[in-house]
Amino acid sequence: MKLPYKLVLLFLLIISARIHAESGNAFVVHFPPNSRAAALGGSVAALTRTVNGLAYNPASPAGIWRTEFAFTFDIRNDGLFLPAFSFSMPVGKKIFLSYASINLVKIKTNYTLQPNHNVTLPADFNYSGASIIGISAGPFKGLSFGASLKLFTEFNGSGNDNFDPAVDLGFLYTFTGIPLTLGFSIQNIIFKMDSRYETETIPFILRIGGSWSIIKKVDNKLDLFFSFEKTEDLDLQAAIGSEYTINDKIVFRMGYHMYDSFPSFGFGFKNINVDISLHIDLAIQYQKESGLIFTFSAGIDF
Repeated sequence: MKLPYKLVLLFLLIISARIHAESGNAFVVHFPPNSRAAALGGSVAALTRTVNGLAYNPASPAGIWRTEFAFTFDIRNDGLFLPAFSFSMPVGKKIFLSYASINLVKIKTNYTLQPNHNVTLPADFNYSGASIIGISAGPFKGLSFGASLKLFTEFNGSGNDNFDPAVDLGFLYTFTGIPLTLGFSIQNIIFKMDSRYETETIPFILRIGGSWSIIKKVDNKLDLFFSFEKTEDLDLQAAIGSEYTINDKIVFRMGYHMYDSFPSFGFGFKNINVDISLHIDLAIQYQKESGLIFTFSAGIDF
């Protein structure tokens, strides 16, 4: 598939994300944008060479060697079906273009909630969406960096949609001779486009994390992940996760975030080929108030 066709596909994904967005007046938080992030408890600030970490660190897609496309949806016990998309591709020598849609909850109350994890919701809420468009570069002697633009939908009550842009900045560094990667990101630097309307936005976030490959053989490996997040108006939060890959095909995951009630679990299958690779992932989460939440992702690399 040549580059112009990939750009058309990216444009169609952006349009589709805006179509499934709904409106409301409230504070905005979002769910984990894919099953891998959900299964790892959101501890993916140092996830490398994949679009799965774009919503946490815009440098995450740097280093991919071919195009990634994935579709994700959440199925909740209250009957809600929340779709999301992601896309990443190399566009130059060590330059990568990425896109992801995320689902947002617009809470009609004034208290602050953790923005990257499933949360206990009050009775009065509805749903919306946002688009993330990112560019990343690297690695250059182990260092990768990236920036992304988020477009949020706000409804001002007069029938007009406002888009409040936000910028994320991120960095990743992989050590030489040590199977350790560290990540750092600054998220949700908000820019108001229309000062005539008062719109709520998601909070400013500082995030630092790491990934450590404890076992790294030809086909089997065990990776540990950790993340620390400081969101305005919230105390420091921590998340941990583990990912075990068998025969480079079957993956088991487990994670926990301080904000969540119970650990999250997940598993996946991937079929890697020279031309086209397929992967399927499922995450299972449980919370006292909302019950079981299943997050399913399917993707293709080409």
